[in-house]
Amino acid sequence: MEQKVQKSEYAKFSIPISIGVAILIIGIVLKIMHWPFSEWCLLIGSGGLTFFYLLRFLSKPQKVFLDYVKLSLVIAFSIRALVILFHLPGKIIVSIIFLVLLALFVVIGGLPFLIGDGEDSKTAFESKNYAALIKVGLVVMGATSIVLGAIFKVMHWPGAGPLLVVGLVITATWAIVDLLFTKK
Repeated sequence: MEQKVQKSEYAKFSIPISIGVAILIIGIVLKIMHWPFSEWCLLIGSGGLTFFYLLRFLSKPQKVFLDYVKLSLVIAFSIRALVILFHLPGKIIVSIIFLVLLALFVVIGGLPFLIGDGEDSKTAFESKNYAALIKVGLVVMGATSIVLGAIFKVMHWPGAGPLLVVGLVITATWAIVDLLFTKK
């Protein structure tokens, strides 16, 4: 019982973090499409994400190494966004730090999920947790569509706008499903 109470203390930051991510994604799409208010969305989104993730981290009762990696990754992402957005020096160094932290996060956090290094030693596919698979599928499809749309936009290829919009709609759908239907 006490473990559930402790978990809810830091889980209460999930909604503000999700809102920060959504604003950040909207800002990225606005920036790629050269629409107004992109800088504001990027600043508010990355700042809100960093602030609420830091609060969540501080309120978490037991921290493991992966928690520190995640916090460092979020902070590095926000610093990288500010450096790129305001054309500050050090873009290469901040980008390398961000990529190293991202690789560390994938190796420590992502691979055990896929290869089944958990308590029951089952992957998400083997455990038939279809809700988790659908959510992961939405995230992958949305992110892929946004990345492809960004590449199309940079290369001036046709279809960039629809790809970005589809990616944004899929990502927003995931955020709504996660907020409304996930038991926290």
